[in-house]
Amino acid sequence: MLGDRIRITNGTIYEDRPESLVFVYEVKLDPEGKPVLAHDGTVSIKSLGGVSNGTTGVINGYPEKVHRSQLMDAEQSIGLAQNDFVQMIPVFLDVYQKMGWFPTEKIRIVSGGVAQ
Repeated sequence: MLGDRIRITNGTIYEDRPESLVFVYEVKLDPEGKPVLAHDGTVSIKSLGGVSNGTTGVINGYPEKVHRSQLMDAEQSIGLAQNDFVQMIPVFLDVYQKMGWFPTEKIRIVSGGVAQ
């Protein structure tokens, strides 16, 4: 997974529409650059806007768990205790030359990375 080349998609049947946007997020980091974990093992995210559908990049870290309710395009949480989680993956984006975090359902692997 780490180092895999990926394509960002809106995750719908209209995946090939380049005019579609996909929300991109950032994760709150500590001074050492590691995600800050809450008491339940989740991280907090903030929307940075959107990237064009089909944007490419490289997976640049390990997944972190977030509450689905933090996603901009999420349906209402279905768990009684609001425990509907999503895995977010850090991706270094080719076009923007910046890091963005995306839910796993918005990522399509297009080629494998370097074995660790």
